[in-house]
Amino acid sequence: MAATPSLSVFFPAYNDAGTIASLVISAVQVAATLTPDYEVIVINDGSQDDTPRRHHFPRSCRREHLRTGPRP
Repeated sequence: MAATPSLSVFFPAYNDAGTIASLVISAVQVAATLTPDYEVIVINDGSQDDTPRRHHFPRSCRREHLRTGPRP
């Protein structure tokens, strides 16, 4: 029996408050069609706008599939 493939989608974000939500929605929609085991990772790259706030991500994005954080 073949194992279910995993998928990680990674986006660096810099002052993308106006566009990041639509990018995440598209990534989640596509990833969900490929495998149930996926994650979308958004790394804030020092934004000075509202990019880091999680409220930009729609409620339809299940939290277990979405990770955000500052650049290490």
